[in-house]
Amino acid sequence: MHSIQSYLLSVVTGTALCFGVSGSALAEPTLTSLPSSTTASEMTRDTVELTVYRPDLFCETLLPETVEVPRGNALEGAVGHILKDWARGEFRIAGYRTSRDAETGIVTVDLRVAPDAPRQWTSLSTCEQFALFGSLRSTLMQNSRLQTQTVEFVSQGEPLAF
Repeated sequence: MHSIQSYLLSVVTGTALCFGVSGSALAEPTLTSLPSSTTASEMTRDTVELTVYRPDLFCETLLPETVEVPRGNALEGAVGHILKDWARGEFRIAGYRTSRDAETGIVTVDLRVAPDAPRQWTSLSTCEQFALFGSLRSTLMQNSRLQTQTVEFVSQGEPLAF
């Protein structure tokens, strides 16, 4: 429960760590982190607005929030906005990769839990599952610019099922 409390606190206070992926959604993506020296003015150049969805404090519904993401990497930018809140705590997402099948509109999000994290996938509460997977799924499917029909979640290539 500590992890979801940290997550919800970071959403409410606006504090978070950032990381993301660069590369084409159609090519093999490369796992990278955003430089800590990125300024607000650098982030707003050549961007588009997307709506990301985050859980309310009671984990009952997802609330929309408009954010700016890089025009050329909107898919990765959207996923990065959700996952930046999961970069610390007892359950930490250490990295991710995204791919999108242009013909079917299926987006695959490959999530990596930090190897030294005390908690792993099987320890996620229902609320944490909703916060992580619900936020990602709604964000990707509700933004027509991302052309997403279905979202699949895997960890190191293995399907995640709860």
